[in-house]
Amino acid sequence: EAVAAELDMVVLVLKNIRSQWFGQTDVIFERLRRVLLALSKVIIFVDEADTQFGGVGADTHETERRLTGKLQAMMSDSELRGRVVWLLVTARIHQLSPDIRRPGRVGDLIIPILVPEGRDREEFLRWTLKGSVAGELTAEQFQQLSQMTRSYSTAGFAALRSELKAKTAQGKGPLPLEQVLAIVNDLLPPAIEETRRYQTLQALTNCTRRSLLPNPEVKDEQRKEWAAELRLLEARGVR
Repeated sequence: EAVAAELDMVVLVLKNIRSQWFGQTDVIFERLRRVLLALSKVIIFVDEADTQFGGVGADTHETERRLTGKLQAMMSDSELRGRVVWLLVTARIHQLSPDIRRPGRVGDLIIPILVPEGRDREEFLRWTLKGSVAGELTAEQFQQLSQMTRSYSTAGFAALRSELKAKTAQGKGPLPLEQVLAIVNDLLPPAIEETRRYQTLQALTNCTRRSLLPNPEVKDEQRKEWAAELRLLEARGVR
C-alpha cells in the first residue's frame, strides 16, 4: 500500500467475492469490473490467492468455473491493460490454474520469496534480537544463536521476535543471554520441512526471471533436478 501510494495508485484487496445466494456472485463481479473501469490506475491485491481462485475443471461447480473464467479474462483484458496491476500472494503457486499463471496474466512476473540465506539471514537474526538482548553479543554468541535458529523460516523469526518482545516487556528490560538461549531452545519448529521444501521448489521452478533466482546463472540441468525432486516429494504425498 505504501508503494502504491508513492505511485499514486489505489489498492483494492480482493476477497469474499463469492456469495451464498444464487446469481449474487456474478453481480459482485460486475460491480468489480465497473469500479476498475472507473479508476485510472489500481493495484488488485489477493492474499492466499490459491484459496481465492477456483478451478475450471469438470469437477468444479458451474458458478466457480464461470467466476474463475471471468477473472482470468479480466486479467488479460486489453481495455484494462496498463491500468490494473494484479498482485497475487501465495505459498502454493502450483495450486493456481495454469491459465492464471500464463504470460499475459499474472505469469508476466512471478517473484519467488525465499527463506533468507547468508548475510540476509544474519540481518534477519539481528532484527529478531534487536532490543531484546542485554549487552553486545560476541561473534561466538551470535554464531551459537545462528546455529540454534538454522531451521527457522521468516515466520519463525517473526514468532521468536514476538516471544522475546513479550518477555522483555514482562521483565521491563532486555534479557540476559542465558534467558534468550533458553527461550530459543524451548521453541520447537513445526514438522513441515518437506512441505516447505516443496513450496520452495515450486517457487523456484515457476519464477519467470533468471535475475530473481538465488543463482541467476542457473542452468537447465539444475531446473530439471528441481522438477525431479518435486516428483519425488509428490510420490511421498507431499503437496
